[in-house]
Amino acid sequence: MSNKNVSIIIVDDMQFSRVVVQAALKKAGFSNIRVASSAQQALSMMDENHADVVLADWVMPEMDGLELTDIIRQRDEEQGVYTAIILFTAQEGIEPLVEAFNRGVDDYISKPPNPHELAARVNAAARIA
Repeated sequence: MSNKNVSIIIVDDMQFSRVVVQAALKKAGFSNIRVASSAQQALSMMDENHADVVLADWVMPEMDGLELTDIIRQRDEEQGVYTAIILFTAQEGIEPLVEAFNRGVDDYISKPPNPHELAARVNAAARIA
């Protein structure tokens, strides 16, 4: 799947983070990018059009990245599709990451993301989506 064909949703309650991530992905050649300021907004976007990859902040008000993951995994199963999920995190230690992987997260990236690492991880995630 070429970068231009990968459908991405960036979910972060911080506008600055959304802008930085979107700019890095555009620079890497991704063009099908939608941005959401909340998990609920991202789910509404996914109701309209499936996303290959969701990049979500782990810590957000109202619904965090793990709760979003739970809902996406349930919907994926019902719809017979797969959405790759990458969480942005400042979490330290292995236990939170193990929980995230057990709940269906495919990958994580530390904040602030390195643009080259971000593009590589999105490309890898798109291969499994």
